[in-house]
Amino acid sequence: MPIQFKGTLRRVMPEAGMKYQSSKRLMHHIRRDKRIGDALQASGYEITRHVITQVLANMFHTATPIVAAGYANGEDLWDMLPRVQRQIDWAQDLPESIVFELFVCLIEARHEWEKKPQYPYYEYRLYNPAVLELVAFRTAIGDYGANHVSWVLTDAVFFNELARGLDDDDEDEYVTFGDTDNDECQKENQDPMVTDVIQPLAQMKIEQDEEL
Repeated sequence: MPIQFKGTLRRVMPEAGMKYQSSKRLMHHIRRDKRIGDALQASGYEITRHVITQVLANMFHTATPIVAAGYANGEDLWDMLPRVQRQIDWAQDLPESIVFELFVCLIEARHEWEKKPQYPYYEYRLYNPAVLELVAFRTAIGDYGANHVSWVLTDAVFFNELARGLDDDDEDEYVTFGDTDNDECQKENQDPMVTDVIQPLAQMKIEQDEEL
């Protein structure tokens, strides 16, 4: 019987130096968070803050040379991340769109924090190791444009608009191991941040259009 992920991935995410889109979920739907949790547990990882810290730190450490080389050669993010995914044991069987969104949501959380930094500000010795690897990743790939423009998030907008990238996760062929009808998921579905607020990537597209 498959190992079931019953918790909430968002609760074990690093907090210092990050500003997430919701207090209840990491990605745009809790179903996707649960698929990450399912994949991790199926690969033998416990869903604890300590373990997730190591998982995310290793993910960005693995991605850094691959994405840096690809970006230098003019590749787009959605061409590079599948190569990263193949190097990550727990992610290999996930749809590429889910791994893509995981990267984007974490980078977005750091990007949003940088717009209005709070404690611990830039005291890196106080940072979670996963956030340190994320910062090193963004530095290595040159994701620090003028006026808080991130080429990674810009690529994500185009990926979503042109290829339905963040909406395509083969959900018709997959049943989540965890119970998405449980009380936690029902609260998530009723959360005003989920139902009433424009998703950050969609909002970013609107802001770009307004500037033109």
